[in-house]
Amino acid sequence: MSLRRGLVLLPRLGSFCQSLMRGLHSSPPPFQTDPVKQYDQQKKLNEEAGELTELVRDFLDPATFFNQLRGIDINFFCGVPDSLLKDFCAYVTNNVSKENHLITANEGSAVALATGYHLATGKAAMVYLQNSGLGNTVNPLMSQANSGLGNTMNPLMSLANSGLGNTVNPLMSLANSGLGNTVNLLYSFKTLAWNSGLGNTLNPLMSLANSGLGNTNSGLGNTVNPLMSLAVPAVYSIPMLMLIGWRGEPGKRDEPQHITQGKTTPGLLAALGIPFQPLPDYEEGAGLVLQSARHYLDSHKGPYALLVRRQTFSPYKLPKLPPVFPLSREKALQLIIDGLGPKDVIVGTTGMLSRELYEYRVAREDGHERDFLTVGSMGHASSIALGIAIQKHNRQIICLDGDGSVIMHMGALATIGQHGPENLKHVIINNGSHDSVGGQPTDAGNHDNFNFGAIARGCGYREAFVAITQEEVIKGIAKLRAAKGPVLLEIKTRTGARKDLGRPKTKPLENKDDFMHFLALSK
Repeated sequence: MSLRRGLVLLPRLGSFCQSLMRGLHSSPPPFQTDPVKQYDQQKKLNEEAGELTELVRDFLDPATFFNQLRGIDINFFCGVPDSLLKDFCAYVTNNVSKENHLITANEGSAVALATGYHLATGKAAMVYLQNSGLGNTVNPLMSQANSGLGNTMNPLMSLANSGLGNTVNPLMSLANSGLGNTVNLLYSFKTLAWNSGLGNTLNPLMSLANSGLGNTNSGLGNTVNPLMSLAVPAVYSIPMLMLIGWRGEPGKRDEPQHITQGKTTPGLLAALGIPFQPLPDYEEGAGLVLQSARHYLDSHKGPYALLVRRQTFSPYKLPKLPPVFPLSREKALQLIIDGLGPKDVIVGTTGMLSRELYEYRVAREDGHERDFLTVGSMGHASSIALGIAIQKHNRQIICLDGDGSVIMHMGALATIGQHGPENLKHVIINNGSHDSVGGQPTDAGNHDNFNFGAIARGCGYREAFVAITQEEVIKGIAKLRAAKGPVLLEIKTRTGARKDLGRPKTKPLENKDDFMHFLALSK
């Protein structure tokens, strides 16, 4: 640490250390169940944590932070990768055995996995995620305490019945114009705390339904169900350290699908009764915060969260593997678009695929009205496509999906297969990685024993086939359009994207209005 920086931070560190020592030598504060009082309590903690904020730009080395975690006996890691955590996740992927690091299908599964680890060892695990997936953890985390809050947080946030939890991600990022502020969120949780599905709605609610399109901490919503029904001290009291990428942090530029959820993340954690602190981006500050977290894990036996701001970690790259398949995702996408009809409807999944789709439409001078771009709400594109397909029987509905997205909410395949819309055509571009957030591997990259086609057929899809080469993709799209759905085409591609890949210029509401107009007028 530089002399200048040390002089600037010395009084602040002294104040924080005094506060920390008071906490270490006094009994822990009582567990606060009132969401508003809890938020005030956390606000005060945040002000103390804020004293550690540096005044000189620095970065936290992933290896240093990893060793600090081992120093407080955190040795098991699980979760869903996030772009703000990509350097730390890459380090863990490259340096931790498969027995002690699992990339899970969704964030709720990570909370459950950390619970199993604690039951078997008595130790606390680290669960990493983007804030938009928090709703998926609420059911497992809090549902042992509050019977079902978590599953609606991801998609719904405004539903009041037992399935409310899974709606927060889609709802808050698509449809509800005012749900984004913290006060509304806090009072919503106070009112709906016993609705067992609430947590699962957070991701779709925050990234689909809210006019501010707020899917920032997109994985946070997915954790609400397991957090509230498994991990909180009032239920099974499972200690775990949560590392949450704070997309959409107030005052920082970010994509529209992250803004609302970024604003609500502190209030959501407070409403759930989960203590949190921002992670400082330098070694000394990170060490102090981790000691505070360890004290809470030992004394309260419950979840503790660290919020990770943009550019907290210094770069760490995964080693590049030689390409196995000839096509890039972008080339496969171009072949798909070239093979579709002028009235075909497209629902594109979250991430780089939709960005590449947008740019290819610009290159073809097509316009964007045929495409619904699912910004945020990871894993829900196929359900959006299903909702359209069962209402628009005379239209070909093409869902362009990714392997990580499908895995996150694979139960949607069963719903599609059993409802059997003949006009729904499902394309999975499988590059075996979470390409948009750092390139960490997915289970679908194990091509020897992972089979999307077998899963789809087992769920009731009429046909499923695979394409690898350009010729196979061209033939596969023609076969896809001619077949009775639901039918699946898996296209295996290599990883990577253009460095100059842009982002959509149109606003989500413009995309929605143009898309609905196209659906209504084109017969």
